[in-house]
Amino acid sequence: MVADISKESSVSNSHLSYLEDKLLNYKPNKIEETDITSSPFQHPLGIYDENSLYFKWNILPDYVKAARSKLSENDPMYDKIILDKWGRKNETGLYTETPEMVFYRAALKVSEGLTKNNPNLNHDKTVRYIFEKFVNREIFPNTPYMANGGHKLLANYLESRIKESNLGPSAFKINLSSQLAQPILDDLEEEKKQKEQLFACFVLAMGDSRKSINRTLDEASEIQALIGGTGFNFRLRQANEVISGSGGFTDGPVSFMKGYSVYLGTVMNQGGKREGANMFMLDHNHPDIMRFIYSKRQDGEIPAANISIAAWHELMKSYLSSTEEGSYYPLVNVHYNPKKRPHLPKYYSEKQLKKALNIIKMNKKAKLSLLIDKDGSTILSPYGIEVVEDGDKKKAVLTELGLDLNYKPEEREGFVIGKIMDGTVYLNAKKVMKHLATSAWYNGEPGIIFTGTINDSNPTHPKYFVELLKEIKENPENYDKIKYKEVFDVLEKYKGNKLENIIEEILKVDEEYGLYLNLPFGIGIMIATNPCGEKPLLPYEACVLGHVSLESILEKEIGPISNYSISQNKIRENTTLMYEILDNAIDQNYFTLPEIEKTQKSNRKIGLGFMGLANALYKLEISYNSEEALKFVREVWGHMAELSDEASQEKAEKFGEFPNFKYSVHRKGKPLRNAIRRTLAPTGTTGFAAKTTGGCEPEYALVYTRTTVQGTQIQLNNSILEEKLQKYNFFYEKNDKEGLWDYITNVGRGSLQGFKIKKHEGETEESFNKRLENLNKIKKIFVTTYDIAPEDHLRMQAEVQKFTDDAISKTTNFRDITTVEDIEKAYAFAYKLGLKGTTFYRDGTRHGQPIEVKGNQKKSLENHLNEELTNGRLEEIIRKKISAERPEVIGTTKKVKTANGAIFVTLNRRADDNKPYETFFEHTKNGGVLKSYTEALGRVTSVALQAGVPADLIAEQMEGITDTPSWDNGVKINSGPDGISQMIKKVFVDGFDKDKKQKLIKKTKGEPCNLTKECKGYLIPSESCTKCDTCGQSVC
Repeated sequence: MVADISKESSVSNSHLSYLEDKLLNYKPNKIEETDITSSPFQHPLGIYDENSLYFKWNILPDYVKAARSKLSENDPMYDKIILDKWGRKNETGLYTETPEMVFYRAALKVSEGLTKNNPNLNHDKTVRYIFEKFVNREIFPNTPYMANGGHKLLANYLESRIKESNLGPSAFKINLSSQLAQPILDDLEEEKKQKEQLFACFVLAMGDSRKSINRTLDEASEIQALIGGTGFNFRLRQANEVISGSGGFTDGPVSFMKGYSVYLGTVMNQGGKREGANMFMLDHNHPDIMRFIYSKRQDGEIPAANISIAAWHELMKSYLSSTEEGSYYPLVNVHYNPKKRPHLPKYYSEKQLKKALNIIKMNKKAKLSLLIDKDGSTILSPYGIEVVEDGDKKKAVLTELGLDLNYKPEEREGFVIGKIMDGTVYLNAKKVMKHLATSAWYNGEPGIIFTGTINDSNPTHPKYFVELLKEIKENPENYDKIKYKEVFDVLEKYKGNKLENIIEEILKVDEEYGLYLNLPFGIGIMIATNPCGEKPLLPYEACVLGHVSLESILEKEIGPISNYSISQNKIRENTTLMYEILDNAIDQNYFTLPEIEKTQKSNRKIGLGFMGLANALYKLEISYNSEEALKFVREVWGHMAELSDEASQEKAEKFGEFPNFKYSVHRKGKPLRNAIRRTLAPTGTTGFAAKTTGGCEPEYALVYTRTTVQGTQIQLNNSILEEKLQKYNFFYEKNDKEGLWDYITNVGRGSLQGFKIKKHEGETEESFNKRLENLNKIKKIFVTTYDIAPEDHLRMQAEVQKFTDDAISKTTNFRDITTVEDIEKAYAFAYKLGLKGTTFYRDGTRHGQPIEVKGNQKKSLENHLNEELTNGRLEEIIRKKISAERPEVIGTTKKVKTANGAIFVTLNRRADDNKPYETFFEHTKNGGVLKSYTEALGRVTSVALQAGVPADLIAEQMEGITDTPSWDNGVKINSGPDGISQMIKKVFVDGFDKDKKQKLIKKTKGEPCNLTKECKGYLIPSESCTKCDTCGQSVC
């Protein structure tokens, strides 16, 4: 069981004092001469600048050199892992620092911030304390901090040590005037020039003008050169509008996304560490939304960026509406401004769309986003993806519709997306979400960011400034004019205006910069996120992230079943330390733009999070998809939330609250140093460097190949599985373990759930049962991402979200047999759970991922189903399909004459994909065994069809069953089941009776009613009898 750690006693009530005590009383271990490694840079892969490192290494503190054996663990690839991510290279591509130097350099930066705020701390001792935290992989700040931080401090230290070594007796001396020394000193001078940009996440403003678009691109390139990732919401005019003044036509946001993607995503790179990281977003009510949804299809328009829809409450409420009318929402004109452009309506009009379509006819390069159907009122999407069978697999085929509207009648419904009402273009939210789920099924994108939910908890939303303004306007004498200067300035500026007019003025946005004209920096609406989606930010806002390893809070202990216990002191120590590092980074950071510095220092947002959840659960022997795992998160992450909140309150008392505190949701509570404290990043590569799992994700695979940011491939086995196999041994012979690892690698595709053992000759029943018990225990503990149902992925994310100020970067993984409907339902489930965003990935939809598993990805259907049966997942999938909401159907009813009476056979297909869906078999004889058995056969056949059993196989099972043969129109009927079989083959397998030109009647309407001469209704099947939908008479 998980301990209730939040109630454990603490040494000190003050968390900052507790950390100070830890640093002051820290007693480092003694370094023995034999611990020191003399030349770690003689690497088998030749990755180091050996000449430079020889001199630097020998003047480093002994404890840095002694860390080599612990860090590398005789694994030369670990150097590559750390250095590919955080190391510094020279112009020849060789590294000029080792992993120990990276950690020492970053520790110098951390110590600088800690000792500046607390003069009682000893600098050297603090550096060593932090260094050991990094070496032990307990905490790590984000990549820009580790890669950019501390270069000047390290260069100054090394330079001073080189000079000191030449002043007195030393075993190591450099002749400062020699040719050998000069390149080293030059390199140190160059290192001092490093711009120490420590932040990972940025969102930039973008106005609807060429000037603004180009300026934002330039700003983003500066940030990405220093390893920052950027996010944008492209609130630009829709494509194919006439540009006033030039007479040209607008290209629309997707075209600019393409340009940004090429430059920032492929041409630029982040400090030589990786390709640029970007998030492109578009509001759900933008007229170009359909083009955006399909912009990352194969050979798509956006080659190198993450994309997500900004889903405001309007979209989700319309999607969840129970009425047809409530499912529609209007598209908007982004550049609506009644004073500047009185001719432009607030909502996108029929007139605008018709003009756009005319422009497209003249301009071959123009791109479609919406079409008007031949009836003049139906809106069509020009894009769609049809999922078709391809052998034992499914594949997605992109379909496009041109201006000629050349579609087949049966294809039309797949393109319908909305309608024109009162001259305004409306989209159907259910249709939009279907397209979104289809695209995500195809290639994993777009993701969805619930911007409405995000702004519900936006701490500096303009509504709080407006609330305060109302209070001050009503009772100005109760408020300090200096403290609330911005509010009093607004009231003075608009003196004499009505309150509603003042509010209207202060909420105006500068079209050039996308910023509020009359609000302080840091007050606004969050419309975009960082590249991974976990950090919603205001325009020109940034954030620094830091991660505590949950493995680091566990201590080995004899007693608990798992042999591990949770250390409350470790949670407190590492959480408080990580909080301090992040808050101090705001004052240490090099800001690329003054606007970012102003916004960041106004709100002081940080992003404290964790990594290693999956490995921590493995150690504690808790299954990821269990209630106990949710309880662990509740208690540990909930406790870390309390600690970080309290630390922020303590620091506010000592150094002051964040400047916008008085205009925030927090203003009536305890002062806080930071508007936001917690964010959960993916930490994929950082977790890799820490030798743990990423963020709150389950383990992707127990054996996998990881590709580093520099392209180095490394195969890894989960070390905790190896540890637990010693405890829960289920091997009969010593070499059986190799068979397990071989199965995981080459058959199970990273999972052990399908692994089996057999009873050996001469083995006792007791021995075999014990081994089987141990195997089942291991299977229960070591679940991987595809062993976990999507709903359990989302439940874990929702539990983490409860204690997370921002969003969470997490992927919900689906197996390759997942349907579009499964993904669509998951979107709704995520929204209802209160998540702020989510991304879905169906196995096999992308190639070249950072993590890959071996094994045949194109297994035969037989092998695939066998694995699903073994793991118990097939039953779950079938039950889900059968219990799904009944779709719209088309069908026919046939009469089969048997020796024991007639049977009405109703056979229905799904209207959307024409697949056999359900059957109703009704015997004309009232009462008795024949009627009930026939009805039961119809129900069982329906279940089989909905489970995916082919109709021809069902027909084969009934074909030829004989009791008393009869003849029907020259066809021999051996029995009721045999007659039903023939009808299933005729309708479902061979197609409809072409001679009689049987028509498809929607909503399960069957044969025309012939029970009365006047009736023009249709016979409809029910569970008891077929009845007419008009006259009400039955055939029974």
